[in-house]
Amino acid sequence: MADHWRHAPEIREEFKSVADRVYQVTGVKTTVMRPPYGIYNETIVDIVHGEFGHELILWNINTADYSHPGDTEAGMEGYTNGTANSSPQTHSFISLHHDPLFGSGDLAQAAIDFMKNLNYTLVSLDECLRTVN
Repeated sequence: MADHWRHAPEIREEFKSVADRVYQVTGVKTTVMRPPYGIYNETIVDIVHGEFGHELILWNINTADYSHPGDTEAGMEGYTNGTANSSPQTHSFISLHHDPLFGSGDLAQAAIDFMKNLNYTLVSLDECLRTVN
């Protein structure tokens, strides 16, 4: 554990830098953080949640779009598998998409159409996490 703490200043600075940049570009202060690769430890939780008051979030649908950029059908397998035993009344989804990848717009549109056809309601992340103030 002690080994992780020596990296705390770098973690803190990177988090603050990204949060500040998002605010500069969008005018919106972040309230959540997705750790890169979904990897985190107690140090990151302490900094992100304890010091900055943000929630850590992960995804529960992984499109694996990074493995097959531009292949919408392969990306949609994550949705098919993720929703197979769920209903709009009992489950919500946060999906992992990488927007700078080739074909990401097509995958996003296919995912939106798919979820709407299953009668899911698309909401903001704040609404999904029930953190709307």
